Amino acid sequence: MMRKTPLDMWLENSIGCGGGMLNQERLRQYQQERLAATLKWAAEKSPFYRRLLPDWAAMGLETMDSWPDLPFTTADDLRQQMDQSFCACRKARSAVW
Repeated sequence: MMRKTPLDMWLENSIGCGGGMLNQERLRQYQQERLAATLKWAAEKSPFYRRLLPDWAAMGLETMDSWPDLPFTTADDLRQQMDQSFCACRKARSAVW
């Protein structure tokens, strides 16, 4: 049996499967859940991503196997559409800058 590292224990606690329940299947499930939540959030909050991902679930992008099919965002895309790409309102962004 492999000895658990502090990273293993942190990861188990972070994804809510403490007690030695972490395995490759559970980690993959967690990653897919987070990807789906991130795509949904970006499409809801950012006009740029709303156009780029109009119906990301229908595109089949919610699984890790589809990651290579995600639309690629270039630095030029972000420079040209900076205000449209943010996922926070201008007031929230100004608090960071």
